[in-house]
Amino acid sequence: MSPKLQQLFSMLFLLFFLATIVVYFVSDKNMKLTWITGACAVVCYLLYRFSKR
Repeated sequence: MSPKLQQLFSMLFLLFFLATIVVYFVSDKNMKLTWITGACAVVCYLLYRFSKR
């Protein structure tokens, strides 16, 4: 995987991680939305972590 694509996945992971925290507090602790954004963060992390360098 190209370094630019790896960097994209790492930035998406960071954004989804922060979005998970923000969604939790902004949506009045709506766990369904929190789990969705958390799952997106995990998927982005796995794509970044297990990509070939």
